[in-house]
Amino acid sequence: ALKSTNAKVFFVQEVKQQSTGRIVSDYLKSFQLFELVRKAEKVAGGGLMFGVDRELHAVQVRQGDDEVECLSVVVSVPGVDIRAVCGYGPQRRDSARRKSLFWEYLNMEVQLAEANNQILIIQMDSNCYAGSQIIPNDPNPQNENGKYLKSYLKRNPSMRVVNGSSICVGLITRQRNTTLREERAVLDVFIVCVRSLPFIRSMKVDEKGELRLSNFHNVRGGQNTTHSDHNMVTLNCKFPISRTKPKRTELFDFKNKEGQQLFKDLTTQTNKLSQCFEDKTPFFMLLSQVLY
Repeated sequence: ALKSTNAKVFFVQEVKQQSTGRIVSDYLKSFQLFELVRKAEKVAGGGLMFGVDRELHAVQVRQGDDEVECLSVVVSVPGVDIRAVCGYGPQRRDSARRKSLFWEYLNMEVQLAEANNQILIIQMDSNCYAGSQIIPNDPNPQNENGKYLKSYLKRNPSMRVVNGSSICVGLITRQRNTTLREERAVLDVFIVCVRSLPFIRSMKVDEKGELRLSNFHNVRGGQNTTHSDHNMVTLNCKFPISRTKPKRTELFDFKNKEGQQLFKDLTTQTNKLSQCFEDKTPFFMLLSQVLY
């Protein structure tokens, strides 16, 4: 799913790992990974993963904890630093204290981004019903968690919710069937600062579930697959990017005529270089004795 998007940066919430470094694949080797896992014993779920293409320069600048599940990374592109935040919002049943701490973390991110002249992009599973006043056509009325989002936007007028805007295709980010009804909600959101808007081309919610993440695990007699009930959300941005070229260091000049003659003399008249095969002397040690 991730490979088909050609993403340079990705965010994942609820990785549900007890330690970092446990999610591996050949494709992920091309990304610099940042993770936050829950530390408390017997606390299931949660956890964040943040991936940045290794061609980009990225550094983690801030993180939360078990109560504030947020991870902040600065990605540098020519002419601008992008402060990206991956977050997992408090559940409806969580305490008011925990909810306040989470939104205060995001308030501080706005201040830090402005102080450092950075573009701020937040992607999170908000665990809130924003309501149609914030996200047009939201099927759910604003709940208590949604009021925290409303207060956040009022306190930070430079921030915008991309979901439901004219550049967003698709709406429902989480859908599942329960014993009572089918649940449809807009939980996964992009919140961006106004400075980022000229660089944003579009947003898409994969309502058909074509790019839905899945968990494959072995069970007796075969393999079991669990599909996420969240639809992938993608933000298409056009930032100036220059590929990082590896620094080239010249060790040998194979076109040097004097060097060619020296190599010929050493290999025809002496055994100085072939000695490494006879007494296992390191080749580069032998080489250092004849180079000048």
